Amino acid sequence: MTPTTASVPTLTGWRDWRAWPQRVRYAWRRSLRFRTLAITLGATALAILVAFVAMALAIQNDLFESRVQQVQGSVQRATEATQRTLNAAQVEGDAVALQTLYDNAVDAMSRQAGTDLIAGFRVSGAPSAIAPQDVQRGEIAGLITPGLRAAVQRDGEQRWWQSIALPGPGGGAVPGVVIGQQVEFPEVGAYEFYFAYDLAAEQQTLQFVQVTLWLVGAGLVLLIAAISWVVLRSVTVPVAEAAHTSATLAAGDLGVRLPVRGEDEFATLGRSFNAMADSIESQIKELAEASLVQQRFVSDVSHELSGRRSRRSAWPATCSTTSARASTPPRRAPRSCCTRRCSGSRPC
Repeated sequence: MTPTTASVPTLTGWRDWRAWPQRVRYAWRRSLRFRTLAITLGATALAILVAFVAMALAIQNDLFESRVQQVQGSVQRATEATQRTLNAAQVEGDAVALQTLYDNAVDAMSRQAGTDLIAGFRVSGAPSAIAPQDVQRGEIAGLITPGLRAAVQRDGEQRWWQSIALPGPGGGAVPGVVIGQQVEFPEVGAYEFYFAYDLAAEQQTLQFVQVTLWLVGAGLVLLIAAISWVVLRSVTVPVAEAAHTSATLAAGDLGVRLPVRGEDEFATLGRSFNAMADSIESQIKELAEASLVQQRFVSDVSHELSGRRSRRSAWPATCSTTSARASTPPRRAPRSCCTRRCSGSRPC
């Protein structure tokens, strides 16, 4: 018998998408390669997802905090420079001069802070004939919450900030931040000023980083999938071949053998399996030959016994004929004169 090599059956029928759940369950139960690859990819994708989400959140927080610190520094420099100018100014109750000083201060703070979105409100509610009117540039008064205003009014030395959504192009909204601080004007008291900043550039940077992270993550998953497939194929294909060959051998095909490639553990397994299959095949052949000899011996003995039985069945007829002949008394011959003469003392 010429040894043959078993082939591993492949899963077909994946073109029908409606049968995919059943195919997946079947592959999960029957395919070690599919199960191992699915677990590896699932664990890898989960780990990459958690890592990249953490990285995206960390980058987002760093971008936001760095931007807030930057604009806080700009507001601090602008308000401190303006406060020094106001402390040195003399208006002597002149409403026009105070209004001019107020407008110049607003322009200077807007220029030094680097934003056109600015609003100023008088802290004290007491009436004043020379107090400048509230100012608003950029329609941000409606975006300032009462909580932020209360905090700024309560503490004049501290800067306060809050995240807001600024109106964007096309009716949308863009992220922003507003910072509030008090500025003291001569003869009229403190004003609360709010500086709003657009964070659209930071949002674009964050989106670019997130897209890059997701693309890198998808590339890593695909790369790990390819590496896992190659590694698992090199490991599971010999195992699948051994399982299929064992089943074929158990079904009665004694000529099937495992392909042997290389000198690794799987090659050793293949040689050992083939040696075992050769031994089983030779023993079965010996048993078959011994059974054939036994059948011939039994046939010869049966033939001999049948011949003897035939000869023994012929013996009773022969014996009955002989007995019949023996039971018939012999006839006496008539005594003749010769007999009398010969047997007597007297002549006939």
